[in-house]
Order: sequence, then C-alpha cells, then structure tokens
Amino acid sequence: FTGAARSGYTACETTVWESDESIMCMGPAGVSSTLRLAVTAGVTVGSVTEATTFDVPTVLMVGNLAPGGTNVSLVSGKGFGTQDYTSAVRTGFTACEATVWESDSTIVCSGPAIAGGVSGTLPIVVTSGGSSGTLTDVFSMDVPAISALFTS
Repeated sequence: FTGAARSGYTACETTVWESDESIMCMGPAGVSSTLRLAVTAGVTVGSVTEATTFDVPTVLMVGNLAPGGTNVSLVSGKGFGTQDYTSAVRTGFTACEATVWESDSTIVCSGPAIAGGVSGTLPIVVTSGGSSGTLTDVFSMDVPAISALFTS
C-alpha cells in the first residue's frame, strides 16, 4: 500500500513506509503548539491527537531600529514561523500598532507598545500561530517622581 500522513491539515513533505507498524514522515514547518497526526494506508485512515508539536516562539533580543524618539523596534528570536502566521507583539498588555513579520527570526514592531508608560519593567510577548513566547524585563521606565510642590 502507499502510505500517506499529514500533520494538522498539511501533508508530510515525504512519507516512507517502513513496516506494518511504522511510517516515517518528514513533517511540514509550523508554529501551532500541538496538531493531530493522520495516517492513510490504502483506504483506511487512523489518527491521534496532540501527536505533532512545535516549539513556542523564543524572543532573544529587542533593539531600537530608528533612534530619536520613534517607536520602531526589531524583535529578534526564533520560531516566528516560515511565513507570516499573523504574528503579534505586545509589551505588557499593550499591542504594537503595526507588526511586520520578516523571517523566522525577525519581527518589526511599531507603535506605543514600545514607547513607554509608567510601569517599572515590562515583558515583550510574541504570538505566532497559536503559540506565544515571552522575554521578561525587556523595557524599563522611570517611576513618576514629584520634583516640586507648590501651594497657594
């Protein structure tokens, strides 16, 4: 029989029939945390849930792309996807105004999420597909301070 397998909705790049109990599948790239695996042998299909896993995105570094007060940052890491899986970036609880996926290791974020606020330190969270990766204590802001008090 000619065996075939797919992970989620995507067919394996190659499928090799090894024995009555084993098929080797070179799986597709992806970003979802877990996927079902389905195997077809002849006209019979068998499946198992949560069989295929992918690593969550990993944020390694954040750098300012445009100095001088602009809010455009380059987010570097890995596992952002081999294509644009509608990636999103946020600092703390505030999303970037615009997120541009560039590669599996680069996303550009612009908007007030990187600009600042009144919190002490903030994490940056990258979501790609259904998985999120976090780098803690990336941004720090000075806590508001009173420098003078005038009374009338």
